[in-house]
Amino acid sequence: MKNNKLRNFSFLEALAAKCRERIVMTTGVFDLLSTAHADYLERAKEMGDILIVGLHSDTLVQKRKGYLPKRDQQKRAKLLTFLSDVDYVFIIDSQDELYNSIWKIRPSTLVVSVTTTDEDNCPSRMKELFDRTTELRILQPMSDEHSSDYVLKK
Repeated sequence: MKNNKLRNFSFLEALAAKCRERIVMTTGVFDLLSTAHADYLERAKEMGDILIVGLHSDTLVQKRKGYLPKRDQQKRAKLLTFLSDVDYVFIIDSQDELYNSIWKIRPSTLVVSVTTTDEDNCPSRMKELFDRTTELRILQPMSDEHSSDYVLKK
């Protein structure tokens, strides 16, 4: 059976335009997929009917964080598609694409990690998008001990 969860943005934009279900959207790197990531995505899915994950590309991660992820974007995307709570995954190549995807999909709920709302990581344009989303939910990590950063620091 072919996995059809990895989609291009055009497909998701068209889906969102005709969809009557509650769309939940989140974005991130999801490097070294862990139980913390799975918990986060499970909690996000509980907030609606369809969970769309915008995966930050290798280029975007390099630009924003100054380093490349341990796993390339294709491997990270494939792993996300295996999670039952994730309905669709698309790859985001730039900060503009990140903003435009939120703007065009217009999710019922935008889910962000508590670290995304930090002033350094949340420019005014992102705050404007948050204001246009029906609901913004900020999730606190359930546990740091299973996060990628925690594992890498050990």
